Amino acid sequence: MFFSKRIFEAGTKIIIKMIDLDLSHTATDEAADLEATLATGIQLNGASFQFTSYAGEPADANLDFTIFNRLNEQIELKDFGKGIGTISFAFIALAPKFFIKEQAIRYQADHQEIAISLSLDYEQFITATPETAIEMMKALYLKGLRALLLFNIRDFDVEAFIKAVERTLNEEVVE
Repeated sequence: MFFSKRIFEAGTKIIIKMIDLDLSHTATDEAADLEATLATGIQLNGASFQFTSYAGEPADANLDFTIFNRLNEQIELKDFGKGIGTISFAFIALAPKFFIKEQAIRYQADHQEIAISLSLDYEQFITATPETAIEMMKALYLKGLRALLLFNIRDFDVEAFIKAVERTLNEEVVE
């Protein structure tokens, strides 16, 4: 069974994330509960960086996308080339009983889109302090971006892009 989550972007373009859910080993009521517990992160229309989550309580309480807003505020994908126009990322924070397959990184060259879905360590994440939870999310996001080095993305400086994202996520915010 596949669960799809739509993230809307500028205009009519839509990215569809597919996560393979093997629910054959769960009770029917747990499968129904899964659909009810999926939560949405931030979705910024027209933004180059899109974030969402597949989570339920208690993990949902630790999801904080605030720091990721900086990417849309400070980084322009076009500064690194024309090969990527949009990057969407889904943080998966579901109990292991839902049998989520962790790795899902897709590059669609014709649409210049990257879609990444990766799992946080559920047990560590639900017990983490808010600061540790953010660090876990940042580390997972960077792990997903580093996987882009394996793709042959034409006209895009992936290494410089990753360094810029790393700097942006790690800079101190002065208030």
